[in-house]
Amino acid sequence: MSTSPNVQAILQAVLTATNTTLTNNPQISNCDFGNPTYNGTAMYFDPYVTQLTAGTFQQVQLPAATVWGVMVRNLHATATLTISYTSGGVTAEFSVGPTGLFIYWDVSKTGSGITFLSLAGPSSPPTRVPAMVLVVA
Repeated sequence: MSTSPNVQAILQAVLTATNTTLTNNPQISNCDFGNPTYNGTAMYFDPYVTQLTAGTFQQVQLPAATVWGVMVRNLHATATLTISYTSGGVTAEFSVGPTGLFIYWDVSKTGSGITFLSLAGPSSPPTRVPAMVLVVA
């Protein structure tokens, strides 16, 4: 397998938050992420993972032992998606609400990276939750 960069992933986003509780002057905050570009050697992409069942974690096959870019989007309109990952030897688990998004993006590869990733649907109906998954190494 080639170790030279042959995968390029660019995160293009602007986060805008608006506080409309101020009557005459709403406060608007913009955060431009500056298009951080990740140069990697391998990637995995599944636009519609559908096997995510209640309480059963499904492992995502990482394209390398350590990955530095992960994006998981919950595609369900009402259900919660649980994400479990290992970074620096520590496993964390958390939930992403309907249409929610999880991003880990370390373009310098100086953090601990992610070495394990799995997904599960909620413990109550619906029993299947679709997700979009992108992983770059």
